[in-house]
Amino acid sequence: KAHRLTFYFVVLSYVIFLWVSHSPTKNEWFEYIVLVYFLLVIPITRRINITFHAILASLGLILLVGVASFSVL
Repeated sequence: KAHRLTFYFVVLSYVIFLWVSHSPTKNEWFEYIVLVYFLLVIPITRRINITFHAILASLGLILLVGVASFSVL
């Protein structure tokens, strides 16, 4: 239950981040691809294989940190 709650908290925080940092002049396609990755790929891989899910979830967190870091610059 804590794992699912953490997932929902991460997705909610990222949606709030996208809403606050939205700019019509900036190209934000990669930020929304990361959101789709979190909403589609990570839940699907949980049903396939737990190790594969762990690897892709770690990659998702790396992408999340990258998006947050580069948006500050």
